Amino acid sequence: TVIDFVGTNTFKPGVNLGLFYNHSKKERSGIRLELLYSQMGSSFAGTDSQVNLHYIQLPLYGVWYLNDRGNTFRPKLMFGPYVAALVDGSGGINDNSLYTKPNFSGADLGLKGAFGFNYNLNDRMWLNTELYFGQGIVDVLKDLNYKMFNQSYGLNVGLSFPIN
Repeated sequence: TVIDFVGTNTFKPGVNLGLFYNHSKKERSGIRLELLYSQMGSSFAGTDSQVNLHYIQLPLYGVWYLNDRGNTFRPKLMFGPYVAALVDGSGGINDNSLYTKPNFSGADLGLKGAFGFNYNLNDRMWLNTELYFGQGIVDVLKDLNYKMFNQSYGLNVGLSFPIN
């Protein structure tokens, strides 16, 4: 997960955990709602400085399946907005704790896209995978001299169970 800060930011891995609900009445399309805990942040090139942000995210996707129901392997494309609430923040530049929760906006808003597949393991369980990319569209730093936008990418893997 990356926050753009004057071009010196570097990749910093984080955790992304949660639940999802997928609803599809049509053969090749549906909607998906997720509730996620997401770690975001950045390291800064050439320093030991970093930003650590913790969000509760709520993405809402449109889902397009690339083949029909009944197939064991179902590739999919997903795209939609997300809203996120900041839970905690820490870090700073050169041992200055500039990046604490009060210095950030309490909310983030952005867009997410993903490509993945569902694989039918049996009649009551699916393996779900997605490679995703998220781009914040709101400046999350309250400092008027700098701008920070959340940007994330990663891999989600999980199991789903139909609800009848």
